[in-house]
Amino acid sequence: MPASKFHGKRGKRLFVAVAVPLAVVLILVSAWAYAETTRLNELVRTKNIRISNLQTELSDTQGEYATYKRNAEDTIAGKNAEIVEKADRITRLEADVSNLQLAVSGLERDVQDWQDRYSETYSELQMTSQELSQAQAELDELSALTSESYSQLTGMLEWVDKNAYLPSSIWDEVHTCGDPVTVSGGDCYVNTYDLGQDMVNCFDYSLDETRGDSQSVSTCKEFWKGKSGDCDDFALFAAAWLRKEIEESSCENIWVVLQDQPSWVCDFAGCDRKTVTASPDDVYVVCGALADGSGHCVVGISKGDDIGSEEELRDIRLFEPQGGKYLGDEFTNLHAIISDSDLMFYNGWEVSRTLLGIKKGYDEFIARYGVSFSLSGH
Repeated sequence: MPASKFHGKRGKRLFVAVAVPLAVVLILVSAWAYAETTRLNELVRTKNIRISNLQTELSDTQGEYATYKRNAEDTIAGKNAEIVEKADRITRLEADVSNLQLAVSGLERDVQDWQDRYSETYSELQMTSQELSQAQAELDELSALTSESYSQLTGMLEWVDKNAYLPSSIWDEVHTCGDPVTVSGGDCYVNTYDLGQDMVNCFDYSLDETRGDSQSVSTCKEFWKGKSGDCDDFALFAAAWLRKEIEESSCENIWVVLQDQPSWVCDFAGCDRKTVTASPDDVYVVCGALADGSGHCVVGISKGDDIGSEEELRDIRLFEPQGGKYLGDEFTNLHAIISDSDLMFYNGWEVSRTLLGIKKGYDEFIARYGVSFSLSGH
């Protein structure tokens, strides 16, 4: 088809159609195709290079990924191992915690138990402290009372001791009343009947109504000075006189003669007479109840050193210091006996207490509890 020239109008633009030869067209098309092919080949080459680069990058990335993956897997495996180990440790710790919780619970129970016991012990301690304070107060009070009683007790024992024998000041004068001692064949005889007569010659019987029920006894000095008293005053003085005569005797043998009549009657007509040996500590003041129920005090001489049994007590030979009459056994029961060192109280024929026995108890109390008593003024 020959080239032609034409004019055309597209829109406002004017196209002019020109007739071109076919060869030219083919050349142009071939040039264009070549150029386009070259361009496309270059583009393909460029794309291939890009793809190669991308493949290289992808390979590198895949290598890096594989490395990262291996590292990640190793890390995860290590972490998993750590997790397992930590899980095991947690399990062990949980077991330990459980055991510790059980132990803590036990300790809490123990602590509560100890708190309860402490509270109970503290309460008991408080009560004990209060009881101890009360006991201490009672002990102080008892100590004060005991101190006073102990002083009174030692005072009574001193009183017994001071009146066991006539004091020297009275001994020098008492024979102005009479002398109950006679000497025969080198032996001395103390006649209790004569001693009793000498007593009534020097002293008057008088009941001290100011005493009331106190039953106090005059000392030998008081009785000698006042020259009067009742039966216990007579008995205490007569016993002290008799002990002194026995103690002061210069004879190798000394006898005590008891009789119920004057010597001239006994010598002429006979009487109830007993001649016995005696030491000062065989002489007693004996107080008891007579058959009519009245109380009376006389002087007694024991048959031995011991008067612990009823038989030995009933064997004491009695004489009346107010006149000297030998009485034998006239008491139905005993009230008290005063020796040269002790005062003994009786219930019937059985001893109930003695001053020395009471003092022994006080002394044991003092030794045991360390209580000290002030005896000032006694």
